[in-house]
Amino acid sequence: MANHDKIYLSYIGEFGEKSRQHSKNRIDWILKNIGTGKKVLDVGCSQGIISILAAKNGNIVKGIDIEEEAVDFANKLLDEKYPEEKEKV
Repeated sequence: MANHDKIYLSYIGEFGEKSRQHSKNRIDWILKNIGTGKKVLDVGCSQGIISILAAKNGNIVKGIDIEEEAVDFANKLLDEKYPEEKEKV
């Protein structure tokens, strides 16, 4: 099964500014509603950016996804760009 979701790539602007802003707005709304200091289960975590940012906001997060490649991507992203969040995700 391939990693079909590209939310992280959209979040960093790989598909243009309009897509980046839309993704950022959506993710910011989710993070605002999660809050801080919680235990979070991110079902369908995809490329992991919401799980990682929720951890960065002071939450403990468990991310799960049916697509193994998406989880692999999320773990690599966590290792390479967000190592300080690793023990919270």
